[in-house]
Amino acid sequence: MLKLAYFVLSALIILDVYGSLAHPQDKGGSVCQLNDPPNQCAQFCLTRLQPMIENIPETKTKLDRIQGEQQAIQTKLVAVQSRLEAQRSGFQIELDAHLQAVQNKVEVLQTDIQKKLDSQLLAVQTKLEGQLKELLLAVEKKLDDQKTSFHDSFEVRLNRTEGELQDLQTKLDEKLLDERKTITKQDFEVRMNRTEGQLQNLQEKIVGQLGAFQATLQETRSKNNLKAKSPKFQRIASRYFYIENNMELDHFAAGVACREMGGNLASIKDEEELNGIAVRSVRDTWYHLSINNLDKEGVFVSETTGKLATYFKWRSGYPGNSIGCVQLYNGGMGIYGCTDKVNFICQSDDEI
Repeated sequence: MLKLAYFVLSALIILDVYGSLAHPQDKGGSVCQLNDPPNQCAQFCLTRLQPMIENIPETKTKLDRIQGEQQAIQTKLVAVQSRLEAQRSGFQIELDAHLQAVQNKVEVLQTDIQKKLDSQLLAVQTKLEGQLKELLLAVEKKLDDQKTSFHDSFEVRLNRTEGELQDLQTKLDEKLLDERKTITKQDFEVRMNRTEGQLQNLQEKIVGQLGAFQATLQETRSKNNLKAKSPKFQRIASRYFYIENNMELDHFAAGVACREMGGNLASIKDEEELNGIAVRSVRDTWYHLSINNLDKEGVFVSETTGKLATYFKWRSGYPGNSIGCVQLYNGGMGIYGCTDKVNFICQSDDEI
């Protein structure tokens, strides 16, 4: 490359000199008639080129120095570029490591937060369940106390009434004995009839009061029972029922299961209840009810109350001469084996 530069520079100088010789009038210099250029202008050309030729070593030195400086600068640039690349790679690695560390910390923090939330939720759930159990126990205890109080109060009033009747009967007997001695047979019969009428009225009054008291007691017990039942029970028509769709038991075990949750096997009292239960039950599924005719064919009794069942909606072909337990299927009733293990329906009260 340096030799090529020398050649180009020398050619330019020669062309410049040749141009000066060819056009001396334009430059205002010496006039040289070139009849024999190689011989006539050799000395003149050498004279003109000598200073430039003498400057060639210095120029070469300068060019070598410039080339050396360029190579040094290029080397420095390569070194700087290498350092920058190394620094960039180092920064990238450090940044990646930092980002990975931050991501790991975030994941650990998220895991810790999730564990704390799960722990807190579990603690809250456990606390709420404990409070609910305590509340249910308190309600049950209060209801038991109320039942005991009602029962005791009823027995006390009944005993007091019986005692008053006994005292009244004793007094009447004594009075009759005394009056028999002083009154005639006709007077005695009149007074006896009047006394018997008074006793009859008094007995009817006492029976009426006793019936009203029992009805009030039953109503109060029913209301209290509704409040204390399991939350599984749902209101259908005017009462509360629980339809078991997961557990299959025989008739007698189903009754025990209903009583354990605070209710009894269900007896349906009207079409409104039947329709509400049918809508909420599973199609093509059998359900035990509390009704059976095990004691006597054709006499259907509620196991819950011991009273005669009052409402039926028989499936085709029933009741016939079958003896067994009543089951509900797709809104219709039939008589089947009491030992059949099927689903069952509970009621919260013991009225029917």
